[in-house]
Amino acid sequence: MYKNQIKNMLLIIYLLPLNTHAATYYVSPSGNDNWDGSISTPWQKISKANSMLQPGDAVLIMSGIYNEGIMPVRPGTASGPISYQNYNEENVTISDTEYGIYFNNKSFIRIQGIDFL
Repeated sequence: MYKNQIKNMLLIIYLLPLNTHAATYYVSPSGNDNWDGSISTPWQKISKANSMLQPGDAVLIMSGIYNEGIMPVRPGTASGPISYQNYNEENVTISDTEYGIYFNNKSFIRIQGIDFL
């Protein structure tokens, strides 16, 4: 019985990293990249989100025209894609940038509700 308890405990410890918490962050033209990226204190730039997002995370981008592209520094995973999307169906446009989207061998990235000019 003692061996089974140890095996069960080891299995739980082994599986813990699979249950990582995905975060949701926010970007707004009126934000500040020194803030924490929450809905009440959003980041200002998509580039800040690009550098911070981990597999499973999402960034909701608030209404505005952004002059920088979606260029994540790390890939998502099959079970935890990285998501970029407009907040609450607001109008989000990426314009006047060399690359609107640049993945550079990154995969499992989702984009939704963002216009590119």
